[in-house]
Amino acid sequence: MLGSLEVTSIGLGCMNLSHAYGYQPPEDQAVRLLNRALDLGCNFLDTAALYGDGENERLIGRGVGHRRDDYVLASKCVLMMTDDGARTRDGSPEAITRTLEKSLKSLRTDHIDLYQLHRLDPNVPIEESVGALVRAKEAGKIGHIGLSEMSADTIRRAHGVHPITSVQTEYSPMVRNPEIAVLDTCRELGIGFIAFSPVGRGLLADRIEQDDRITMVVYDDQTLINARKRSPLDRGMLARALRIIDDMEPKAIGLDILFDQPQDEDAELIATLRAMQTPTLVGYANFATNQADIVYDQQVYLEEF
Repeated sequence: MLGSLEVTSIGLGCMNLSHAYGYQPPEDQAVRLLNRALDLGCNFLDTAALYGDGENERLIGRGVGHRRDDYVLASKCVLMMTDDGARTRDGSPEAITRTLEKSLKSLRTDHIDLYQLHRLDPNVPIEESVGALVRAKEAGKIGHIGLSEMSADTIRRAHGVHPITSVQTEYSPMVRNPEIAVLDTCRELGIGFIAFSPVGRGLLADRIEQDDRITMVVYDDQTLINARKRSPLDRGMLARALRIIDDMEPKAIGLDILFDQPQDEDAELIATLRAMQTPTLVGYANFATNQADIVYDQQVYLEEF
């Protein structure tokens, strides 16, 4: 459970189908992936107004809008594209309201199950941004309020305005920041935690070979760059880290670490797998709950279709 939302332990982050990583698949492949994910039992789809400047939301609307009862829909606001393609933030209530109305139209729905503040706008108090979401919830346009990539202090302030259902943050063996304070805050306040990129944006996945891993595109200062263009020291450190990870079992060590964390019903880790670097590959795993611990029911596998 994520609040009162019944979601699968692994959801599908849809960003890559329309945004980032240097390649987006043809629409027929993207639509096929979305429907295949639902067919396999994945019922949690995560998108945002930023992705493809709204194209990702429109893709979901076109591709699976007719199956709206089959999935829990999550989207985000605040981050957006300017007319010249730059990324900006606007957490004002007016901007949030405009973005939500546009997203509802793009997604071909009248209700978003989980609506998240994509980032904190430093120019707008978090209380004002959350207040806009509270009003949207009261109007029946969203069901739950979430946050993305915010500090423990900001989470507490937001939760003081209205109960927060979830916090979404990158979390993997390479990115352990949530362990500093965010995970403990979520457990204390009974907030669900959505871990995105748990296999390091595909870096820790078996289907990416050593040489390919080092040349994968990564984020740096809001710009996608090629890892080969980074300093030799950075590249060498990455290669050594990959060799260490390769010696660990099982290979899906990212998911192992995530689901090893202490959990309870009020703070469940929901691992949101992004569509992989190869767009026609998507990873799934079945999990079973045993005494509040989530364990593997079967080995993670990649299905090619």
